[in-house]
Amino acid sequence: MVRNPHRGGAGLCELEQAWIVRALVREHGLPQIEVAQLLRRHQSWISRRLLLVEALAPEVQADVRLGLVSATAAREVARLPRGIQQTVARIIARQGMSTRAAAKLVAATEQLQPATAEEIERLCHSAQAAAPARPGLRSDAEQYTADLALLERVATRLSARLRDRPAARLASPHAEEISGQLRAAVPALRTLLDTMQRSLEGP
Repeated sequence: MVRNPHRGGAGLCELEQAWIVRALVREHGLPQIEVAQLLRRHQSWISRRLLLVEALAPEVQADVRLGLVSATAAREVARLPRGIQQTVARIIARQGMSTRAAAKLVAATEQLQPATAEEIERLCHSAQAAAPARPGLRSDAEQYTADLALLERVATRLSARLRDRPAARLASPHAEEISGQLRAAVPALRTLLDTMQRSLEGP
């Protein structure tokens, strides 16, 4: 899980650190104060990481693992109720939003509470229409191309890794952790495949 736990997750993003903390606290049953000592962090740091991962919907976490949403954008999405997190995350992924743009969308969505998916989509479109045109802004076709290229690279790499060294062959507790992450990713992948198929079939 952590090659050198005393580094406190150095080099990892906040969400990756949060996954480590959750595994230690929830799966291995370690008290937060003990995890703080293990990672050489303050207990408040442990609490913040745990709050981040447990506030974030599993579907959004799966999107982060697939590289569809950045961890920093996911941190912004975690501020929203779980019921609308996936809708906002999908818009962020589809539009290729920066962290700053994602934060603005989240802040605007918070003002709409309770918000529907349609309202969030309209909010996003209104913001795009009001924004001045920027040179170099990617077209829809370019965004599709970039996202599909990224998806192909990740899928190829993960497929090869799973084929060469299945998760079940990893040492415990790594096997259980990776298997859990794989199970969490399956619904998001099925949704993506269904959406892709419907898109190819047309309206």
